[in-house]
Amino acid sequence: MTARARLVLVLPLCLVVVAIGCTGTSKSNSAIVTGKITYNKTALGGGTITFHTADKTGIYPVAISPDGTYMGTDLPPGDMTVSIETTSVKAAKSAQDYGGAAPGGGKGTSPAPKGYNQVSGKYVEIPAKYADPKTSGQKITLTSGKQTKNWDLTD
Repeated sequence: MTARARLVLVLPLCLVVVAIGCTGTSKSNSAIVTGKITYNKTALGGGTITFHTADKTGIYPVAISPDGTYMGTDLPPGDMTVSIETTSVKAAKSAQDYGGAAPGGGKGTSPAPKGYNQVSGKYVEIPAKYADPKTSGQKITLTSGKQTKNWDLTD
């Protein structure tokens, strides 16, 4: 088979593969939101900010860094209710407190799984209403692309 004949056979196949790849799901429509969360002007030391879609079909938790910042990526555009919790920082178990069955069924406790104690930061207590999307009172409308939203929670 000549080089030209191979090109004639392979070129259409390549074009089909490229066309299929171009019609796949695109993340260019997704929202990226960054910001900082404070309570009475004090940065939260960790926790989770969760974006709940208005139609209640999607829940998107995002970690809060020890400096109070967060970055949510690949979020769907649209109206969201937001809940924010910090108790996970307070309740984070240390490796010594992990517990669980000892290896081989013996008595005692097993070591914590690698990476278990990933929650860090200083616990900042916030009112419990913020942890429930029904009572948080926090809402946002996300648009495609990057945006910034800072949250200053109060009593």
